[in-house]
Amino acid sequence: MPHGNLDQKLHQDLFPTRLSNFVSGNQVTLLQYGEAYFPAIEAAFDRARYEIYLETYIFENDTTGRRIADALKRAALRGVNVYMLIDGYGSKGLPRSMPDSLGADGVKILIFRPGISPWTFRRMRLRRLHRKIAVVDREIAFVGGINIVRDRDKWRDSVMDEKAWDPHLRSTKVVTGYHIQASDGEIGHVEDFIIDDGNWAIRYLIVDTRNWWPGEKVLIAPQWIERVSWSESKVFINLSREAIKQSPQYTEALLLTRDYETRLHGHYRLQGYWVDESVPEEHPR
Repeated sequence: MPHGNLDQKLHQDLFPTRLSNFVSGNQVTLLQYGEAYFPAIEAAFDRARYEIYLETYIFENDTTGRRIADALKRAALRGVNVYMLIDGYGSKGLPRSMPDSLGADGVKILIFRPGISPWTFRRMRLRRLHRKIAVVDREIAFVGGINIVRDRDKWRDSVMDEKAWDPHLRSTKVVTGYHIQASDGEIGHVEDFIIDDGNWAIRYLIVDTRNWWPGEKVLIAPQWIERVSWSESKVFINLSREAIKQSPQYTEALLLTRDYETRLHGHYRLQGYWVDESVPEEHPR
């Protein structure tokens, strides 16, 4: 019997058709590491029309976790039924603010065994949710061993680069178009800059919020930036979306005066850059 026929016969013996639950017409794609997995799962979430189910052991509040969380929020806000199950021990470091933010946008979240008593020694206490599964519209499934956490080895070298932003080290042209990530979700992208023509210091980033808050633009001072992820083209700020919405209104026709800047910084209870500087009353763009 030809070798190929032997292989086919062996396969049929091991996996008879009557015992198989596989359906014809499907395909399998190997996604190696987070650099392939996370863009694929995010894209699937963005294409979802009906439902998303996500189970994971670890869900971290890092750049990857926030990225996936934002994709789940976007899906829920457009009417997709989104369900998420995380493990209470594996995801114990997840701040309460993230599940609260996801829930506020319509994501339904359950935590498997959220707490373990250190004084309980039954074997049951070690049972955890270790599945890493995502199912989208009952058409696409992701299975494997990747948690919702950044590939630490892959991104270790870039972490130091993301900790702080010195606007003098990168041109404004490079940062234009970067997405702005607030503490509870994305708000828009960098459209332009306001520069002090006296000393060429960048005073504010002008943020276009059309996809979140249509028709509005807001100002973000460089001092309010926590870090910049050059690899993700994102600027991270420690301000909430609601606080940004309530800030003094900005329009391109507005003459930027010290009075406006004082009100803007006062709204966030943050010190103005001019405290230790002698600057003119107005800063033309």
